[in-house]
Amino acid sequence: MNMKNFADNELRIVVTDSGLGGLSVMAELEKELRRRNHFGNIRLIFFNSLAASDFGYNSIITKEKKAEVFNSSLNSIENLFNPHLILIACNTLSVVYEDTDFKKRTYTEVLGIIDLGIELIEEKLHSNKSSNILLLGTPTTINSNSYKNRLIKHGISESKIINQSCPLLESEIQINPKSNKVKLMINNFLKEALSQSEYLSDKVITSLCCTHYGYSEEIIRKSAEEIFNKEIEIVNPNTKMVEETLQRLKLITKDFSNITSEVFSQVLLKDEEIKSLSEIIYQDSPQVSQALQNYLFEKNLFDFTRV
Repeated sequence: MNMKNFADNELRIVVTDSGLGGLSVMAELEKELRRRNHFGNIRLIFFNSLAASDFGYNSIITKEKKAEVFNSSLNSIENLFNPHLILIACNTLSVVYEDTDFKKRTYTEVLGIIDLGIELIEEKLHSNKSSNILLLGTPTTINSNSYKNRLIKHGISESKIINQSCPLLESEIQINPKSNKVKLMINNFLKEALSQSEYLSDKVITSLCCTHYGYSEEIIRKSAEEIFNKEIEIVNPNTKMVEETLQRLKLITKDFSNITSEVFSQVLLKDEEIKSLSEIIYQDSPQVSQALQNYLFEKNLFDFTRV
């Protein structure tokens, strides 16, 4: 890990997402860091890279514009916090990151989630090579074919892969991951996925290719079991991202001192979002749950234009 400025005895890790799904990654990371108690002072920062409530990345038409907006967010992250590590806890933004100028010039270590998701899927395939793979994600993630193409490149037959886009599901999950609307949307998307499958084996590895989906994991599992009538194994890359981060921190052996958590957003969060997600996050990390409830709203965290 690039240990720039660690002489100040503070390790800064920024977790970013195009919404609040990545908070589940930060909550699990905070829990694991506190359990290990030997990394020194750690400042965990969640940075919402959503530019405006009516200007989400999946509604932006061109990949160039998506990259421009996320590039501005990344520049602000670097300028405001000078982080040692940036975790892109968002499949959509991990796709967009590849086209940013930030990637070409930064010296900050950046970890995206897609490669970790691929590793996790392949690990599951070792025990049952005939399994189908169901990829659930946002339009940006699914239409980019980032998961599908990499799996094919690694020798997995295209006929085993079901690529299912779930428009706006992440937004509804953020409002209430257990709502009837979320359940209905999940059912409809899974039925679409079933209709496009060429053949089904006895097992369907279902990858949650959006960090929001973990909040509704049990609903997805139950619906998939009913609709596919097969064994369902859920793959959630969020945990893999935490494991990889801990691996990268292994060289740090400073005595435990303090962990702090903060949440920043230039989009005003809805009370119902805060309430529903903070209750779920609390199970892993009361500290991150409290940080969400006390989030810092700043209108001009990063610049963007709509055209």
